[in-house]
Amino acid sequence: MGVRQRGDKWLVTAESGRDEFGMRRRVCRTVDTEEEAKRLDAKLQSDVYEGRHVKPSGESVPDFCRRYVDGRDKLAPATRSRYEGYLKHVRKDLTSVTLARFTPKIAASRKKQLDSGELLGLRVTDVDLTRSRIHVRQALRKERGKSVIGPCKTRRSRRTVVLPESIAALLAEYAAKRPRTQTPFLSLAGKPYTLDGFESSWSRVRARAAVILVRDAEELHDPFAEHADDELAVALFHDLRHTHATELLRAGVHIKIVAERLGDSEATVMKTYSHVLPDMQETAAAAIEPMLRGLLPRTSA
Repeated sequence: MGVRQRGDKWLVTAESGRDEFGMRRRVCRTVDTEEEAKRLDAKLQSDVYEGRHVKPSGESVPDFCRRYVDGRDKLAPATRSRYEGYLKHVRKDLTSVTLARFTPKIAASRKKQLDSGELLGLRVTDVDLTRSRIHVRQALRKERGKSVIGPCKTRRSRRTVVLPESIAALLAEYAAKRPRTQTPFLSLAGKPYTLDGFESSWSRVRARAAVILVRDAEELHDPFAEHADDELAVALFHDLRHTHATELLRAGVHIKIVAERLGDSEATVMKTYSHVLPDMQETAAAAIEPMLRGLLPRTSA
């Protein structure tokens, strides 16, 4: 067992006994920092010593999910049907990913593609600037290394989103300048985006925004100006969705409307944005207070 640096990464190695042929088995992991490496080394030593270490599986994520569903004998028909629907998308998006390689980063990248995919799947006919509406009817996704247009992920994903007047005005200005094509959003080269091309453009947008943030912080003599862009450096396009939902909930917009705009169920929104709900409870209590005055007996001082 040991920890050593390899380039700008740290390699953690642990011995996990011998296989059926008497050959020594070795567990290797690579992490970004020495601190992470030391923590992982301690965990691997403990797992190997207590027999908890399991060799990473080469089974694909879809195959594992298939086994999981098939092994559940007491699933209600509606639940099984819902799981089967999920499996269709797992097979599309994660066929080449094994359990050993399936990480939160990979899951986040698939979610990131979903959000930009809905945007890039729009056609000019889906954008109604007269009524300030966008109709989400399809999405751009990556299949076998190629970007293809296909149906939305779920029934709820097909939706109509009403735009703020300011956004509708910006889109109208943009539409007047762009070439006339079926795709409303084009790259600087005047061509429809691919998913990879969009992510590259998003990175450049973040870089420009970071320069502005640091400059403004320096002008305000912020002692932490050099860190003003730390969070922006790791911001995903998906984070805009979270910001949108959070601000709507804080503004008192009904959770049903927020769910409709996101293309999610109310239960999913409540679970995802539960951190916002305590503030909403306080707001609700303050709103009902004037209605109760005069109805309840006064308390003695």
